[in-house]
Formats: sequence, C-alpha cells, structure tokens
Amino acid sequence: MGKFFVRSKETTGPEDWKSVHPRGHWKKGHSAKALAHSWESAQGFPTEVRDVLEGSYLGSLGALIFLRGDVEFEVPLPGGPQGSHNDILVVASSGNQRAVIAVEGKVDEGFGDWVEDWINKSGSEKSGRPERLHFLKRKLRIESKNVDKIRYQLLHRTASAVIEAERSGANYAVLLVHSFSRDNLNVEDYQSFLRLFGKRGRANTVSYLGRNGSIRLYSAWVSGEERFLNV
Repeated sequence: MGKFFVRSKETTGPEDWKSVHPRGHWKKGHSAKALAHSWESAQGFPTEVRDVLEGSYLGSLGALIFLRGDVEFEVPLPGGPQGSHNDILVVASSGNQRAVIAVEGKVDEGFGDWVEDWINKSGSEKSGRPERLHFLKRKLRIESKNVDKIRYQLLHRTASAVIEAERSGANYAVLLVHSFSRDNLNVEDYQSFLRLFGKRGRANTVSYLGRNGSIRLYSAWVSGEERFLNV
C-alpha cells in the first residue's frame, strides 16, 4: 500500500488534495477531483493503470510496486521561475529497479499552447523561453525535431519525469496521461508528441520512447473509470 503526500504531509483521503488546486478546479467532473478519488481509492495504482502497465510486457515496468505519490509536485526548469507542476509525481519499484512516473490527469482539458505560440507569447518570462525550449529538447533528445505544432505541456511534463529519474537514480521515466474523458479527447495531440520518437501512441498502451543515458523513457495513455467524474 502506497502513500500520497501534499506539501510533504501524508494525506488522509482525496479531500486533502484540494488545498493545492486553484479555486474552481476542484469540482465534480473535473480532472483534479477525479484523479484524487481514483488514486486514493486504489491506495496506489488504479486498476486500469495497473492493467495497462502489466499488459505492456516490458519487464520490470509491468511489475511495479507503488511506493509514494507527491501531489502537485513541481520540478524546476531553466528559463523562468515556474517549473513543471505534476498532478502526481509517483515513485515505484520492481526489485532493484525504480521508476519515476509523471501523472497528468485530464477530462476535457487540452495540453496547453502549441510550442510556437508559447515561445512567442508576451510576458515577463518570454526572454527565458528559448533557453527552456533548448533544454527540454536536449533533455528528451529530440534536438533535430520541429516541435512548433507540439503541445508545450507534453514536452515539459515528460522532461520532468526524466529530470526526477536522473536526480533519484531511477531506471525508468514515464509520462502517464490518465484521461477520464469518455471520448479520449486530445489524444491526437498526445499521438503527435509520440511521433517525435517514431511511435504511434494508442489509448491504453505503453510506448517505449528510447534511452536517455541510463534511463529508459516510456509514455502511456490510460482511460480512467467514468464513475470518478461523479464524485
């Protein structure tokens, strides 16, 4: 049985997650609340997440034991004061292998701006954006790829998993989109991101994106249980 933490304090249930979400995000039918109830109810990996990981037949990745999940975990990034805020940053293990999983919950929300719009958007952090984009592409080893029509959130969320895997000495880094959308809204943007790595990326499958030094990088899109949209 794993444990969840909000601001380093162990949670007693999904309502403890409310304090780290902006006003208006914590309501029935929204991803923040659905994600909290789904993962807390399972006390670790929800059944559908476990099924997708186990069905990947990717060795240790399919036998992970949930250790802990930090809610709204921020991973610092260069090029500005705001880092990548993971809905849940999960640490899991299988034998002597360890994985860091960046969980992104969705219902009907998108993955933010196209990179080309984000890089040109006005604001106090604009001057640092080229530096950040260069860092993200280098971290994901896609320096030669055109990312103009890729959603910015997918880049920095995946990079955050790699960064934390490096920091903690983990063997695996995983981007996990947990979507409670009945129609898998915005899966096309996820698939466009995976094409940077030569992958197709279907719902409820795991994709191997390649090695990043000693770290193996994966991604998965998992369809969540609709009942958690009604809590």
